[in-house]
Amino acid sequence: MVVPMPVVVVPVAVFVVVAVAVLVVVVALAADARVMAAMPDRSTWLGGVFQRITRLGKSDWVLIPALVIMALIAFGDWARLHRRSAAVWAEIAAFATFLL
Repeated sequence: MVVPMPVVVVPVAVFVVVAVAVLVVVVALAADARVMAAMPDRSTWLGGVFQRITRLGKSDWVLIPALVIMALIAFGDWARLHRRSAAVWAEIAAFATFLL
């Protein structure tokens, strides 16, 4: 008795994702040498632009003020507030500090 092989149906989305990934790799490999060769000519102003853009990705300019604010919330004087409000602010401080 011959058992037929099961047919595996792959969705079209898988083919699209693989094709796009292959295209990105091929374009990156083809264009990388040209881009790197052209960069020394543009490094005066273009390098400054990208240094400014990548500085925005640094986390210290966000984390340090956020940590100060969370410390003020966590160690604040909660006697003036109702217990429920104080509990909410303490929970916000604990959650935000956990995220930092």
